[in-house]
Amino acid sequence: MNDKLKIRAASGEDLDTLSSLVEKVELMPGDMLAQSMAPYFDTKPDNEICMIAQMGTETIGFYYARQEEMAHNVWNMLIIAVDRDNQSKGIGRALIAHLEQTLRDQNQRILIIDTSSDGQFIKTQKFYQDLGFERTATIPDFWTDGEDKITYYKRL
Repeated sequence: MNDKLKIRAASGEDLDTLSSLVEKVELMPGDMLAQSMAPYFDTKPDNEICMIAQMGTETIGFYYARQEEMAHNVWNMLIIAVDRDNQSKGIGRALIAHLEQTLRDQNQRILIIDTSSDGQFIKTQKFYQDLGFERTATIPDFWTDGEDKITYYKRL
């Protein structure tokens, strides 16, 4: 197997694999991802990006980002997921670097990322901070009672 990381655009044929991935890493139910992303694959809008990380033919991660409405050149990375066996190997870092460069090439200004205050996301919070994102907002009880939404910001 070729062990060189490749990042490519996602297609509708990848949806089942991505749904399975988010479920395996306990990010969200796979059917929730499939339902929310199906319109993206139907229309491929210019204000959304979904890219996949592969090693050989194996999908090991992906990100999905969308331009914020009613804000000038601001994007929100809504999902990033990396297969558990490939975490802490630079895959997530490579995916975010890819997104940042893509947005810079398009003269975009800001990238925001939301995560949870739940204890299972402590490593995620540190990961974003290590990549230069600033914690800028907290919305109490956003995801559910007792689980806050934490927003990170980075100027591109």
